[in-house]
Amino acid sequence: MAARRTPNRARLLVRGTLATTVALAATGGALPSLLTGAHAGTTAPATLTIDAPDRYLPRHYNLESAGTDGGHLNRAELDGGDAFTPYRWSPGTGDPVTVGKDPADTSAERVGGHASDTVAVYTAADRSVELKDMKAGTSARFTLPEGHTYHGTVGDTVVTATWTSGGGLDTLHLLRTRDGQLTDTPVTGENGVRPASTRLLGAGDGQLAVFVSGDSTGQIGLVDLATGRIGGVLKGSWGSGSTQVVISGTYAGWFDPAYGDQKVHLLRRDALGGTETTVGVASTYEQRSFVALAGDWVVSLRQTESYRNSDAPKDRGEPLLATPVGGARPGRCCRTPGPAAPTGSPRRPTAGSWPWAAGPPATGPCAR
Repeated sequence: MAARRTPNRARLLVRGTLATTVALAATGGALPSLLTGAHAGTTAPATLTIDAPDRYLPRHYNLESAGTDGGHLNRAELDGGDAFTPYRWSPGTGDPVTVGKDPADTSAERVGGHASDTVAVYTAADRSVELKDMKAGTSARFTLPEGHTYHGTVGDTVVTATWTSGGGLDTLHLLRTRDGQLTDTPVTGENGVRPASTRLLGAGDGQLAVFVSGDSTGQIGLVDLATGRIGGVLKGSWGSGSTQVVISGTYAGWFDPAYGDQKVHLLRRDALGGTETTVGVASTYEQRSFVALAGDWVVSLRQTESYRNSDAPKDRGEPLLATPVGGARPGRCCRTPGPAAPTGSPRRPTAGSWPWAAGPPATGPCAR
């Protein structure tokens, strides 16, 4: 996370005291009577001290994965610095529960999940994975097969990789526990199509997106999580460190703003060879957008501007937007109490179990 610049504390004290004085006076609070009493009495005036906040900005809140009924995996920024809480599971109701051990020692374990109530804790020292169902309160633990390296978890499926004798990627594997037994499903393709990277680009509705090689039409393939088969390639797709993939029941799409392309490219999952539909999403180098699919809507969230100017109003954040597939202007979403409407991969902005309501449009993924 970029270093945060704290505004001058002396200025903050002045602003904080002035703002509080005005607020108390305007609302008929305790300050006017305090001053009146001090003036009338013979003792020295009372002193009112207001501590200045150490920042203008709200705390960072990293949403890692969202499950059902509002439960989600997260880390939150602590007071007084740039440190974060350990990974926590926050249920829809009740207090957060710590998942994992020491957040400062990231080499000791990896905690993660994807659009599920299941959270994985991978411990590097003994190469073990514990799958914790945070809703049911159950867990299963196993050791990775020899030669496998851990690369993520989608639901109750652990994704690993094996390697050639020359150090290149052999293939990806999908590991699961069934009736107390560990199953291993290799990821395979047809006509020379194979996994080209260990990076997991996105997942949803029973499919996992990965970079592939061997297909001249595109670089992103869709893996069936049940069979391990690469069932299709998103034509026209390319890869960079900024590539994002979104998957819903109807569409699969990709978004990569690294080279100035400000569109989400969508294909129907039942016709990957058909004509793509694009949805515009504003994104710049300094304000990169993150996207998700919620039904027939593209939901997007743009990063705030950098902190280099300590410009607090701009650093408050950008609105969450929802744009219908097929046109129309995006509408703003705002957070309100109430049940969640959209579901999906929650890695960055996405909708996973958060309660949203919409300004125009009045229907869609943000409507209650």
